Amino acid sequence: MKLQNLAIVVAACVCLAVLSAPAAAEMIEIQLTGLDLKYDGTDVYDAKAKAGGNGATVEADPLTSVTFLKDGVQVGDTLTTGIFADMFIADVLNIPKGGGAIVTGGNGDNFGFDLLSTSGDFYLQMNVDDVDVIWYRLTLPGGREWRLLTIDGLASSLYDQKLPNSLEIDGTEDIRISVMSNNLTLTDDGTYLTSFNASSVGAIVATQVPEPSTLALAAAGLIGLLGMVWRRRRAR
Repeated sequence: MKLQNLAIVVAACVCLAVLSAPAAAEMIEIQLTGLDLKYDGTDVYDAKAKAGGNGATVEADPLTSVTFLKDGVQVGDTLTTGIFADMFIADVLNIPKGGGAIVTGGNGDNFGFDLLSTSGDFYLQMNVDDVDVIWYRLTLPGGREWRLLTIDGLASSLYDQKLPNSLEIDGTEDIRISVMSNNLTLTDDGTYLTSFNASSVGAIVATQVPEPSTLALAAAGLIGLLGMVWRRRRAR
């Protein structure tokens, strides 16, 4: 094989290797504030209505803000109007009065967490199989009480999405849903919590659908040029 032909083959192999290499995964984080939750001794749900899951904002809790980040950098404007969360977590039983952790789940896709907008320009609908509910309660010096509630779980499936700023969640990768509140009013029966109202913040962390990298696109173009050169040399 002539040296020039060998150089073309080697260059083509290098380009193919670059093209087949996976692009680095980008992380999406959706931060939300103003999520009001209720607990009735059995289920945790958004304060607007226990019913939901049908994509209707009338049954969802209005949020204060929703912010989008990619790899830790904000993209686009923070949304502050016409945004809602619809949440339902079933069978949250026997939360210890003094604090503790429980795992609820096993109901398949019967739980849900949706973000919605009145305009319909933005929505994210997910099913959730199980979550960890952790409740901290600590009496500080002077009798002041410190309380913290966290709810953390993974989406079992991504039902539908329409996100701004060219964001698109990869439904084949983990989607983590986290909610936290240290602003609660509650009741108990002496052993377990029987109800609470909580003003919360939350975050959804997921992976962006991979996009072809600039280098990979350049490699594809170079392979095409090499093919054209090869055909011209063969035609001589």
